[in-house]
Amino acid sequence: MNASICPLARTGKVKGRMFRIGHLGDSNDLTLLATLAGCEMGLKLAGLSLSGSGTQAAMDYFATNSGSLSRRAQTGVEASFS
Repeated sequence: MNASICPLARTGKVKGRMFRIGHLGDSNDLTLLATLAGCEMGLKLAGLSLSGSGTQAAMDYFATNSGSLSRRAQTGVEASFS
C-alpha cells in the first residue's frame, strides 16, 4: 500500500521519539483528519501498536466544536490540540 507519505529521519535528542507534520499553509478540519489518519496508518504499517485513535479523538472534538479550526484560521488564531 502506498499512502504517499514521506517520513524524514531525525537525529539528535529527538531521534526515534517524534516526527514533524509539514504543510503548505492550507489546513482545515478535513485536511487535519486526513493527516492524522495517514500518520496512524503509517505507524500501524510499521508494526507499532496504538493505544487509541488520534483521528477519532479529532473527529469527536470537531463534532462538539463545530468549525473550530476553520474559524481560528479565519481569525488568525493558531489551533492547538493537546
